[in-house]
Amino acid sequence: MKNNAAVNENQAELLKLVLEFLPYPFYVIDTSDYTVKIVNSAAHSGHLPKGTTCFALTHNSDRPCRSSEHPCPLEKIKETKQPATVEHLHYNNEGKQVHVEIHAFPVFDGEGNVSHIIEYSQDVSMRKQAEENLKKAHDELAKNLESIKALETQKSKFMRHSAHQLRSPLATIIASLNVLTQKMVALDSERAFNLLVGCNNKAKSLEKLVNRLLELSRIMEGIKTIQRDQEVDLVRLIEKILFSLKELVSAADLDIMRIYTIHGKNFEYSNNLQYAEDFEKHFHDLPSGIIKNGNEEYLEHGFYNIIHNAIKYSKKGMIYIDLLLSDRKPGAIFSIKDEGIGIEPEYIDDIFLEFVRSPNARDHGLNGSGLGLVIVKEVFDEHGAKISVESNVNKGTTFTVTFNSSNTPLKPISG
Repeated sequence: MKNNAAVNENQAELLKLVLEFLPYPFYVIDTSDYTVKIVNSAAHSGHLPKGTTCFALTHNSDRPCRSSEHPCPLEKIKETKQPATVEHLHYNNEGKQVHVEIHAFPVFDGEGNVSHIIEYSQDVSMRKQAEENLKKAHDELAKNLESIKALETQKSKFMRHSAHQLRSPLATIIASLNVLTQKMVALDSERAFNLLVGCNNKAKSLEKLVNRLLELSRIMEGIKTIQRDQEVDLVRLIEKILFSLKELVSAADLDIMRIYTIHGKNFEYSNNLQYAEDFEKHFHDLPSGIIKNGNEEYLEHGFYNIIHNAIKYSKKGMIYIDLLLSDRKPGAIFSIKDEGIGIEPEYIDDIFLEFVRSPNARDHGLNGSGLGLVIVKEVFDEHGAKISVESNVNKGTTFTVTFNSSNTPLKPISG
């Protein structure tokens, strides 16, 4: 008996020694009450209190695992009587939560029931992180592929629309020239003259469209690399644009009311641009309305288009321009409201897409390429600004540009 006891003691010491040499946390767990019977120091440092459960030791919990995401290996083995491998979040012997892969094996009693389980766990945190990074990369790649597909579709649509816009006036020119070259009308007749005038007008329309396409292409290519590091005086920029359009304003019998609210102080102008004769003095006397992080050339593109549109689509009446600069967010807000023909409701959402024009603009005989507002949106998007539109047919349209906090206005300088 003494020999047997000595053998058992030696075997126990050997088992303990072997377990300590294992680099992984190792446990022997009683399936009847979840208590940990044997544990190595990789699983728990120091003395393990009697009656400690596996869920208390590895999860800091007072109840067994029950989630489908982290199934309990003990319950799984009791059900199947087969070894099990599961993934869990465990607290290690340093109290740090880590991803582990648990390998568990059944121990049977004399009646074939699972009395204990043996399990060891491996830290797979690095693998899980790699899997997560791979999934993110995969998702990002899928997203980029979708963007590329959408871009290709958009390019194809753009080319199709461009071809259509170019073909229509070309067809008219070719038909008119055929009539003339085949001498279907006398070349010195009034009809021949009218055909030539029509060809000339269509050719000018084509030239304008081609120039717009080239302008859009230049802006689209260059806008992603433009430097937005300038201080831009929006008040003087707007007034300069209005001065360049003074003849169009005069011909349309319009008055343009401008209200510049600069850090709480209002400056109002409503003189139908009669200052044109003394523009230098007017320009010098203007208040400063400066924003940071802008590009004056591109902002002039954007503001010119929407100001020109307001004038172009207004036969008479008033145009209201408001510019608000303040220390509060968003800091800079521009709006322009006209009393013109308006935009039909079903075209509002698409008005910033290529070649989209409200039918009432065409019905009024107003020429346009359908590209101006595309350029406008690109310019303001690149400046982090949001452009929006509200409109009612035959009552007018309001465009609003709201700059973000990166375009913080500077304090005014007396002008």
